[in-house]
Amino acid sequence: LPTLVDFAGASIPPGVEVDGVSLKPFLTGKTDVHREYVLSCIGTTRLVRSKTHLLEVVNPILGVPDGRFYYCGDSRDGKGYQRVDADPAHAAVRRRFAEILASHPGLTKDHPYFQTVKGDRWLKQYTDPKAAEKHLHNHRNYQFYDETLPNTQTSATEH
Repeated sequence: LPTLVDFAGASIPPGVEVDGVSLKPFLTGKTDVHREYVLSCIGTTRLVRSKTHLLEVVNPILGVPDGRFYYCGDSRDGKGYQRVDADPAHAAVRRRFAEILASHPGLTKDHPYFQTVKGDRWLKQYTDPKAAEKHLHNHRNYQFYDETLPNTQTSATEH
């Protein structure tokens, strides 16, 4: 909405709260950066990505409350990512990602939708071990980077 309003030369009325900012400066080439991160949600799973880091599969409902944290360097295609969950050299970025996630809370099992018949049915299917495994791991054609830490983590369905 803010982008469309900006391109139209209008302004958001005072007192109207809008989640977002105009992309016009980015889309018209006045800046090459819109924000420092991208936040994405799929089902109850969240992801945060910056130019250099990726925190994926943050999903307490499926047993992965902390997600998988990677240093990506300049790579944007999944190749060369390094798993850095406990690496102190990346702790500041990890804390920043935690702040971002805290400011955009994800869905939890106590969400009102999951208390409905339809929501309860969806949640049962979603948390089925086979479905959870499929949801939590990249398709084999896109597994360019290691999703587990050797000898330190179990798969999400074993939590």
